[in-house]
Amino acid sequence: MAGKLSREVLERLVLAKGTLRKDVLWGPRAGGDFAAVELDEERALVTACDPLAASPQLGWARSGWLAFHLVAVDVAVSGIAPAYICAGWTLPANIPDDALGELLEAFRREGNRFGVEGVAGHTGRYTEVNYPWVGAATAVGIGPRSALRLPSTAQPGDALLLWGRPGLEAAVLLCLTSRRMVPAKIVRWAEDEFYNLSSLSPALEAAGTEGLRCMHDITEGGVIGAAAELSSAMGRGLTLNTQAIAADPQVLTALEPRGLSPLTVTSCGSLLAVASPSAAKRLAGRGFQLVGEVRADDELLEQRQGQTKPLVPPEHDPFWDIYTEEVSRKEGT
Repeated sequence: MAGKLSREVLERLVLAKGTLRKDVLWGPRAGGDFAAVELDEERALVTACDPLAASPQLGWARSGWLAFHLVAVDVAVSGIAPAYICAGWTLPANIPDDALGELLEAFRREGNRFGVEGVAGHTGRYTEVNYPWVGAATAVGIGPRSALRLPSTAQPGDALLLWGRPGLEAAVLLCLTSRRMVPAKIVRWAEDEFYNLSSLSPALEAAGTEGLRCMHDITEGGVIGAAAELSSAMGRGLTLNTQAIAADPQVLTALEPRGLSPLTVTSCGSLLAVASPSAAKRLAGRGFQLVGEVRADDELLEQRQGQTKPLVPPEHDPFWDIYTEEVSRKEGT
């Protein structure tokens, strides 16, 4: 299945050996956006790695913009801002120079806007490479250890908060990649919404809030998948009030014909955060919405209409199967 490895496979094949060095403050784990390494008694280095995606249908400038934000936000949710980036572009052999230039310039421009310097990388054209997956990038930030927002600091009774509109990323990308299944007015809506597909700015703004425990970028598996990942990273249970999460009507229009739910598809441009009750009140003024709380046990529960039941995360995100198929069909691959 396309997308991230399941937690079971990830832990068995990737994470089983653990970390060897004592200076690793926050190592690789299921549900972790970033890793943190001790530099000295006061400073930490934070890093994150993500795939790079691009497609002609999405547009080269849009692809470059989104590629930067997807990796940069995974460092920002640590509480430390990204400062450096390394990008390895493995592009199809037939990408023209002007398209390549537009893609890279948009990526570079966003880095400059957020003070993130490209310091290393690789760029090449290769046969047998298909859109949308065209490489990987690593972002790095350096800051005070006291600024780190680690999931392990979460406490029972802490608030679970949501920023953004679930399913927006999946809806917008599908509308702009394949326009045949949605009305023209929804395509226009998607074009207007594209540059809302980032939670980098709200993550950076929230990072200094006293009482903020941690943040998590909502990607594959949507809000429900992200809640499961966050629960795993915290080592604590969560109660998620799905009834409190209102669906955007345009998102539903784009997703429902494909059998997709906004709560279980990739949702870049949205964040989950855990904060103390007092910090949650302050974050509410910055667009964060209360959607649940941290539990004292390790159970993951859904609350809806006054009832609670086990919250079962999706085994994989069905968006990527549909998106890759539609991009490939457009490309004739």
